[in-house]
Amino acid sequence: MKYLLLFIFFGSGLTAISQPMFENISFSDAILKSRKTGKLILVQFESIDCERCNYVASDGMDDLDLSKRIRETFIAIKVDSKHQDRGMITGLYDLNIQSFGTMFIDGSKNLIHRFDQTTTLTSKYNEQFDLALYNYSETMKLDVFEQAYQKFGTNDKLEEWIWARTALNLKSDSLLHIYARNLSKDTRNSTMAFTFIAKQAPLVASLPDQILRSHSQFDSLWYTLPSADRVKINHRIISKSMQKAIDEKDQEYALKVANFAWAIYGKDRVGAANNYYFQWVKFFEGTKNMPQYMIFAAYYYDSITSKNSVAQVLRNDSIQKIESFKNAKMQSTPTSKTETKMVKSSKFTSTTQYYTNFLNHAAWFVYSNSDNKQYLKKALEWASLANQYFQNFEAIDTEARILYKLGDKEAAVRLMETAVRLKNETIRQKNAFSSLDVVLRNMKENRIVIDIQ
Repeated sequence: MKYLLLFIFFGSGLTAISQPMFENISFSDAILKSRKTGKLILVQFESIDCERCNYVASDGMDDLDLSKRIRETFIAIKVDSKHQDRGMITGLYDLNIQSFGTMFIDGSKNLIHRFDQTTTLTSKYNEQFDLALYNYSETMKLDVFEQAYQKFGTNDKLEEWIWARTALNLKSDSLLHIYARNLSKDTRNSTMAFTFIAKQAPLVASLPDQILRSHSQFDSLWYTLPSADRVKINHRIISKSMQKAIDEKDQEYALKVANFAWAIYGKDRVGAANNYYFQWVKFFEGTKNMPQYMIFAAYYYDSITSKNSVAQVLRNDSIQKIESFKNAKMQSTPTSKTETKMVKSSKFTSTTQYYTNFLNHAAWFVYSNSDNKQYLKKALEWASLANQYFQNFEAIDTEARILYKLGDKEAAVRLMETAVRLKNETIRQKNAFSSLDVVLRNMKENRIVIDIQ
């Protein structure tokens, strides 16, 4: 979980949702533009459950010099919770539903650098820009490793090249395949080859993966790796492999990935089943196969939420929050460039907000991609339940839009008025999230298209 310093809530006012520094283009268009210009893409990836985090990011970038630097140096796009490309970006860069911050991506879709925080300190963003540009320059130096491999053609040189790319978060799956193909029969069964391949998180069913799984001492070597590393490796394997399945629209390969996701849970059949169905939800969402998506999503979301009542989840959250605050420690936090103050910092993950987030995500996906009334009615169930767990104006906005699409315009207007009021109470700047006000006005005027065009 990412932690936000308390000082960041006191800033100089939120600028418009579409600041001049951010371009109103799709992620694909940004990639094309990056290839033509050689500029990095700056993706401001907004939080879906922390409106103040987004306010802080805008406040931190609301500086004339910083804005100028962004316009001149990067191709900047803002991805909010309902951006059309959010799901694709989430899959490409192994993000989760609660991810937010700033990413820097090149024209080959390589993630050059990421900053998983928001802050009001302009200097902090300048530091991150410098790091991103430095990493970008380092990618240019990878030619040295490629040339060394082309000259000597050994796996030692190929390892160096792969590690260099891994250090910069660049993909190396095609190189790993060459590495595996070049291994001798004896070397394939070595501890060094096992460890190297494992740490690269090979794609499911790839040649490197087959060599890894067929190792004569797989179990003993695998469990010599720290538990946190094993979890991270498995997560990367699943995420990368499912994205491959989505990109290639390969349902047979998606089945292999889903089966792998099941297998890593061992005897935990409930966890295994949830992970299995979640992978199918991701696949059919990524390929926008609505009939199949609804089958798997209905099973997955309904099974997750049926385990505990809303009241029980709320009660457990309250207990954990109290315990977390009891164990909180005082720490010094800067409030400006010259001043600091002592604040209590506690680590607390809200289960209710998590439920709200993933249910709202599902409801919004259906709303955005289907006019089928049966699908929309199911999405309405999810949206309504999301707001029972935790009310935020984005989840209420989703429920209101679905009601409007289903023809219940009076109920939709009432809910949207609640969303606008809650937005104004949460973030008081008049121009913050103004799209909600536009949608409300269009609903009242009985328009067919209610979104900002």
